[in-house]
Amino acid sequence: MRHMISCMQFHLKEEIPSLLSDMTAAAEQTAAGNPKIGDLKVTLNIGSQFFYAGKTMQVPEHQFTLDVMNAINETRHDQGLKSVYSNAVDSTQFKDLKHYITNRTAFKHVAAKETASVHVKDLDLNTSLVIAFNASGGELHLRKIKSGSIKPFLLTLMHQQPSPDVRLKLIAQHFFAKDGLEERSLRKIISETTLSNGQLLVPCSSSQAVDSHIKTKDVYEGMYKGQIICVAFNTVRGEAGQDHHEITGRVPALNEALKKAVKAGRADMCQLMKEVRASLQVLAGFCEHLAIKVSDFESS
Repeated sequence: MRHMISCMQFHLKEEIPSLLSDMTAAAEQTAAGNPKIGDLKVTLNIGSQFFYAGKTMQVPEHQFTLDVMNAINETRHDQGLKSVYSNAVDSTQFKDLKHYITNRTAFKHVAAKETASVHVKDLDLNTSLVIAFNASGGELHLRKIKSGSIKPFLLTLMHQQPSPDVRLKLIAQHFFAKDGLEERSLRKIISETTLSNGQLLVPCSSSQAVDSHIKTKDVYEGMYKGQIICVAFNTVRGEAGQDHHEITGRVPALNEALKKAVKAGRADMCQLMKEVRASLQVLAGFCEHLAIKVSDFESS
C-alpha cells in the first residue's frame, strides 16, 4: 500500500498519522491566513488513482520503489511522474458497497436527492462558478452559487486491486459576492436553464463555456468510532447522456469545526484543530475499512 499527498510525495501506510497532522496544519493555515475564504471542508471520494510518465521520463524496468518514485517527482516538470484521480466507481463495487452499508451496518437512509449543476467559465470576467439546483418533478430550484475554490491539501490512500483508492480533499471555497458583476452574468442561465428528458438545457453567451450534469444521490448516515459519518451513493449523468457512479462522504463534526475555524481566524484555534485532527483520524480509518470490505467481496 502507498499513500500520496498533493505535492506528489509518496509515503508508507505507517506515516498516515503524520500526514493527517500535516493536513490539520494546512487547514489551520488556510483558515487563519486567507480572508477571501468563505468555507472550509473535507470530503472523501472513492475512486482510482492513475499515473502516467512525462515526455522524457526514463526509469529502469521493475525499479518503481518508493525512493525512485519520489526522486522521479523531483525532476523537471516534463520528465516527472504525472497523476490523475478518477471519482468514477466500478458498477460492481458501487453495488457491493451500497449493499454493505445498507444491510451490514447500522447506517440509515436519511435522504434521496436529485440535483443539477452547471459549471460556468466566463472568458470576459475570467471567472469560474458553479450554479447548483435542486431538481424535483422536472423543475429546477436554485440552491446556491459557488465561486472558485482551492484545494490546499490532498491525501490519496492507495490500495492494491481489487480495493478502490480513496482521496481526502481539503477544500477552501472563496466568498461569492451577491449582486456583484459575477452574479449578474449568471442571471440568464439561472432563469432560463430547464430540465428536459433527463438532460439540462443551458443558455449561455458567446463568452461563457458551460459544463453540466445531473446527480441522483442516496445519502446514508451512521456512527463509526464515535463520529457520525455521511456517505452518498451518486449516479451522475453528463451532457452526453452517459451515467457513471460516485461514492462520496463527509464527517459533519469535522466540517463544522472547520467552519468555526474560518470564522474564528487566529483566535480560539487550538481546540478546534484538536477536533479536526481527531475527526480526520476517524475518517481515514473509515476509508480503510471500506477498502478492506471491497477486497472481502472480491475474494468471497
